[in-house]
Amino acid sequence: MVSGTDFKNRRPLSTRELSLYPPQSRLRWVASQDAELAAMDDNGAFKPILRRTAIAQGSHIVQSQFVYTLKEDEERARLVARGDQQQKSENNYSPVIRAESERVLDCIAIEHGMEIEHVDFSVAFLNPLTSDDRPKPCIEIPPGYILVDEHGEAKEGDYVLMLMKYIYGLREASQEWNKLLHSKLLSIGWKRTVADPAVYFKPRTTEQIQQGEPPKILGLTVDDIKLCLSPEETEEFCEKLTKDFKVHREGKFTSGLGVEAQQEPGYMFIHQQSKIMDLIDKLDVDPWNLKRSSVPMREKTVLQKSKEGDVRADKKKYLSLVYSLLYIARKTRPDILFSVIQLARKVSDPNMTHWRELLRTIEYLNSTFDRGLHVSQLECNKKNKVKKLELYGYTDASFCADENKNSVTGSALFINDNIVSWYSGKQDSRPLSSYQAELNAVVYGVQEVMYIRL
Repeated sequence: MVSGTDFKNRRPLSTRELSLYPPQSRLRWVASQDAELAAMDDNGAFKPILRRTAIAQGSHIVQSQFVYTLKEDEERARLVARGDQQQKSENNYSPVIRAESERVLDCIAIEHGMEIEHVDFSVAFLNPLTSDDRPKPCIEIPPGYILVDEHGEAKEGDYVLMLMKYIYGLREASQEWNKLLHSKLLSIGWKRTVADPAVYFKPRTTEQIQQGEPPKILGLTVDDIKLCLSPEETEEFCEKLTKDFKVHREGKFTSGLGVEAQQEPGYMFIHQQSKIMDLIDKLDVDPWNLKRSSVPMREKTVLQKSKEGDVRADKKKYLSLVYSLLYIARKTRPDILFSVIQLARKVSDPNMTHWRELLRTIEYLNSTFDRGLHVSQLECNKKNKVKKLELYGYTDASFCADENKNSVTGSALFINDNIVSWYSGKQDSRPLSSYQAELNAVVYGVQEVMYIRL
């Protein structure tokens, strides 16, 4: 048994780790597992079948496991299939709203004095049926469970579970769910945007725009929806979806995909404080023991490639930390993006110099833990019926900025006073002058403006 751990606020990473929990904590998670299996059984998600029969039918059998999450202090266990064991297929793409689109949606809602609402689909992937023109996939019975007959006795024989509906983890599950939801949204009058396939809108007439009617927009993140609608419109929207899906109206958007938000009338604060704490936990260091840093990277720092004789850093740990930093930088922290991009270029062969700069960036995040994005409404938009939405941006370039003489582009785009897009990265071509480098940066900025306008 694991001791000295706060099990109440900790989720197990595997069924094996759960077996080491104290009985009282373990039973709560087991109850969540039982509820998940009961819900799937009630939905007809699977049926038991002998292994030899499944193999004879051409079904591919993969393992299953529980994934554990804590949501608002409630233990939740989700049964998933090991999709990594499936045979690879050509196209399993399912769109998720881009970070830039999400910030534009937030900005539009706040400027129109609206709140972003969160709508969740219960057991979303259990809706679309598995295609009948190919063998149905099968999963192993979850660890710790056995099949019983009507008398409550264990069934004899080697059984697996044949899936009658898609479940989380299957390669094609997300795409099939998106196809189903897309067709439903089209049927109730929504249209998909050209630039981002995970963003939908309801067309407005010229008269409605002139009268200042707010836009109707939604963004998809797999089985969650962020809505930019009035409360009455949200209620009507949920009623239409309820005819085909199990929909839960969560109220004001507070968290999703590692991002947290605090909303007030005309104001929104978006941050990733929990994500930053998870990142620091990966270091196995007490946050209070980390040094304080006022900058994510020292000025004019150029990270050199590792050379023979350099002490190498733990590549796996370095890679994990850099990927976590990239997610934070892309979502809510433009102030660390430049330094994280520099660190990301060294993931193939990091040395201790790179590691020290990585620690400096994490120390900076720890020192500025409470920072995030502030989205606020213009004073004139609080009074005027027709809202002012002004899109503008800035670009810059550093000529021959690194050891390979590559130039770097930087850009930031705003709607009114709210930043919605930022970028830092090497230019695709090697310019012959600083003037050409600046032009390349402008071209990228214009592309991003055109994307947001679409």
